[in-house]
Amino acid sequence: MENENTVTSMSDIRMLLEEQGKAFEAFKSSQNQKYEALERDFMNFAVKANRPGAPGRESLSGEQKQALVDFMRTGDTTNMKVESKAATVGSDPSGGYMVPQQIDSTIDFIRQQNTPMRRICRVLKPETPDYKKLVSTGGTSSGWVGEIDERSETDTSQIAVLTPAWGGLYANPAASQDLIEDSAFDIAEWFQGEVAREFSDQEGEAFITGSGVKRPRGITTFPMSTDRDSVRDFGTIQYIASGLAGKLPASFDKFFDMIYALKPKYRKNARWSTNSLTIAELRKYKDGSGRYLWQDSLIFGQPATFMGYPVEEDDFMPDVAADAYPIMFGDFQAAYWIFDRPTTVLRDPYSKKPYTLFYTATRVGSMLANSEALKMLKAAAN
Repeated sequence: MENENTVTSMSDIRMLLEEQGKAFEAFKSSQNQKYEALERDFMNFAVKANRPGAPGRESLSGEQKQALVDFMRTGDTTNMKVESKAATVGSDPSGGYMVPQQIDSTIDFIRQQNTPMRRICRVLKPETPDYKKLVSTGGTSSGWVGEIDERSETDTSQIAVLTPAWGGLYANPAASQDLIEDSAFDIAEWFQGEVAREFSDQEGEAFITGSGVKRPRGITTFPMSTDRDSVRDFGTIQYIASGLAGKLPASFDKFFDMIYALKPKYRKNARWSTNSLTIAELRKYKDGSGRYLWQDSLIFGQPATFMGYPVEEDDFMPDVAADAYPIMFGDFQAAYWIFDRPTTVLRDPYSKKPYTLFYTATRVGSMLANSEALKMLKAAAN
């Protein structure tokens, strides 16, 4: 007689497999719930870590924050004028007062989170707005000689002077008198968030398409050419044509052309920059084995990659259209520099009663520091 524990029919096998499948699904569900709980905890920690005054951030001293709060609530400028207290310099009331340095740093931090180009480009704070960068555009010659051969004179190197394209940037947030007088209302944090959001909206667009007149010059507005680095004019960016008018490339080979048109010293820090609609198309590219070239990041805070390089999502980048430049690739730290000047705030309780306006202004500049460190994809046949 057969043992009772012996499987004797196909129905028994099917039942056993179904039970195993149910057990596995239950296990997978419990693990997914644990993972989601961990992810929520990590997200909450990350959000708290990014708040002003959180560990790892430069926290505001009571004196520094109080100086701004007193000024915003009552117009008291006592501590906004004294260098040894909250602000670095006092200004004429008609021009506004410099906000405390660490308040300014927090505004800059929020702008960095909201402005993609600030995250990937070099940001400088020059002491004066007349910053200049000297660069060699070539021209120096050299040669081989013997020990006692005559050394002939070599050509002199050609020098270019680069200066930022500056623009005045302002925000004018308004708060009602009741809100200002509400002691439970954190007016300093509100001010930082409102100003940073308004600044980010304006400068994000300017860094991509700005004309350079009364604003930064956008990175897509510089001269473009198909010429390689050794023969292209200084200050001109090389582009790779997609091969299709108004469309992305039919295959990913053109992206290899972009990658290897870039010199090795720039490739190690290179990344892509494009908008979300173009990303949707990039995600569809596959290699010869059917594997997607897009890889989502498994680490919180780290970008996804395309063909092995990080991708920065920037919705101010142009859409795919005829003769547009929807994708950039390169070392943005080397290619494009952003310049900031201190922020000032002017309290205005008169112009829009019963609201008080806080006219906040700064100056922002930009510069194409190295045109060899960046390549563009042009949606064109050639």
